[in-house]
Amino acid sequence: MLDQTSPGKAPAAPHVQLIKDKSPRWLLDAEPSTHATLRKTSGRPLQWLTSARTSSPEQVDKLQQLYAEHRQNEQKVRPTLDRLSTLEDFATPLLTAAIKDRFGLDVDVARTWLFHASRARVD
Repeated sequence: MLDQTSPGKAPAAPHVQLIKDKSPRWLLDAEPSTHATLRKTSGRPLQWLTSARTSSPEQVDKLQQLYAEHRQNEQKVRPTLDRLSTLEDFATPLLTAAIKDRFGLDVDVARTWLFHASRARVD
């Protein structure tokens, strides 16, 4: 899902294919939102990673391999995770019903706070 040129524009420059050939598969398959997040990060390389490339290249290679596997696995489960509701959407009706059953109160749990007087501090 690497960003492509818009329809009607001139074909991409030859360097685009070179970049695609050198890019990891997980990056090419990543969602546009992932690309946007990566663009927002600092443009400066991480000092510890730069040092590790010379002092421990085998560990950096392993890190890159494991990160690529992580991204591929994340892309596999992403459709399932996207179908799940948010924690608030899941818990709100359950908590509202439990409070009503136990205490007989009909409260908006998103806008109601519990004040536990026995734990309050007095200065």
